[in-house]
Parts: sequence; structure tokens; C-alpha cells
Amino acid sequence: MLSDQKLGVTGGTTADGVGAMATRSADGKTVQVLVYNHVDGGQADSTSAGASVVSLTVNNLPFTGPARVRRTLVDHDHANAYRKWLDIGQPPKPNQAQWVALRDAAELCTYESTAQPSAGSWTITFPQNIYGVTLIEISGG
Repeated sequence: MLSDQKLGVTGGTTADGVGAMATRSADGKTVQVLVYNHVDGGQADSTSAGASVVSLTVNNLPFTGPARVRRTLVDHDHANAYRKWLDIGQPPKPNQAQWVALRDAAELCTYESTAQPSAGSWTITFPQNIYGVTLIEISGG
């Protein structure tokens, strides 16, 4: 879901914690930012209690005017069939209803909204759970 043209990113960390990478579509109409919150060793709390508040600013957007914003989440609470499998008792051979529940729990969670960038910049603040990723796609007209 990321494009080929990699963009520079500042902020975040190179150690444990929040980091990001960004790309731009070849036609210049969409910028994608992948934000993650990773801790090595699997010892962190992956529930929302382990979230960090992220303030993301995207500068030099390659378009003007209103933008469509799509956020796709994968974390403890979103698009996580493993958590659902644990919740239903870890069945070694799920029945049909359990398979449906697991499939539904694995669906990507995507939220869409609109934004009005100002002078080519746009900012959003959101919680980023540990062991989670958020893909933010900003598209212009």
C-alpha cells in the first residue's frame, strides 16, 4: 500500500518506540505515511495502555485544496485475528462460526475523512499502540 518514491521523515526514534516512513505516488496525488510503535523483545504491553500519542505533520504536500485522508490500523484492537482466537478459547479446529469470527477480526480497519491542508501542510494527532502500525494516505484532487 506504499508507493515507490520514498520521502524523508524526521522525528521518531531509531530505537524502541514510534517511528515512520513515507512515500509519494508516481502521479504525485497521494502521500502515504506508515507510523509504527515497536519494542524489541516482546515484553511491552500491547493494549491501549501502551499507546504513545503521535503528532504527525506532513509538509510540502504535492497538491492543493481539500484532501481525502484514509487511516488503516493494525494493532491489538484492529485487524487482529490472533486476539480473537485467544478470546474464543484458542480452538485447535475452529468450527464454522469461529472461522467467520476469525475472518471478520482479520479485516483491515480503515477510516476515511477529509482535511483542509494549510500552506501545503497537514497535522494529525492520534494514539499509536505498541506493536501496531497506522497507514495514513493523504490524497488530493
